[in-house]
Amino acid sequence: MAFQFPRRKRNQDGTYGPTSRNHYYRPAPYHARTSLKRSSKTRWCLRESEEFYVFRIADEPWWECALNQCLFSIVDFGNILLGEDGERLAAFPVPRNANDYWHGYPI
Repeated sequence: MAFQFPRRKRNQDGTYGPTSRNHYYRPAPYHARTSLKRSSKTRWCLRESEEFYVFRIADEPWWECALNQCLFSIVDFGNILLGEDGERLAAFPVPRNANDYWHGYPI
């Protein structure tokens, strides 16, 4: 059976969430699968709600690297492609300000 991402709707303010840690995720348009590839930014091959799921599985158990100040995530033991260039790992930098939303990208 193929992996199925849970469905989630975007909040009215453009965010997803909260997670069990009360964090909200806002997709970055320049990392979206629909963005034009004009920069060196990696792009998701997932839908926005699927990005939120990838964030949630990094955030809720708090899979953090203190050195990089990021959360990291991998889906289904690395069997799921996350990025358009074959990335299977995602990074979510810890927001600089407490009021900022989380965002992330495939690496």
